[in-house]
Amino acid sequence: MAAVIATCYSNPGLYPQARFAAEVAELSRRDSLEYAAAALMGSARALSAEFLRKGRHSPWRDAARVAVPTLVIYGQHDRLVDPRAAGRAAHVFRDARIVVLPRTGHVAQMERPDLVAAEIGILLGIPGGFGRLTQERAGEAETWSVRS
Repeated sequence: MAAVIATCYSNPGLYPQARFAAEVAELSRRDSLEYAAAALMGSARALSAEFLRKGRHSPWRDAARVAVPTLVIYGQHDRLVDPRAAGRAAHVFRDARIVVLPRTGHVAQMERPDLVAAEIGILLGIPGGFGRLTQERAGEAETWSVRS
């Protein structure tokens, strides 16, 4: 588990110790299931096949068919998905906001939830971000409209 955290986080020290203990317990429970090895191998095979797939339905070709605004976030220190792919994503998605977060690994939503939330707010056109949205719902702010 520690190796996974070290691989996925830009700064593994940010991972909460209580959550680490809970994850270790859950992994131990899953490893004890009779079908654990078969499930792991099946997942590994499917992920590898999908990544290597060429032809009409490759992931990058499918991405080019996405016709809605899309937020694509990369971590500058991601060791699993190369952040240099951000350039390719910018050319493939029709209407995308491409963001490379500094001091961030593979799990941007957990490492930098404030920055990810701000980027989602920008994508949705929420003036003032989600703090403003919360005030709206509480009746504490003026009304606004999301970009259509």
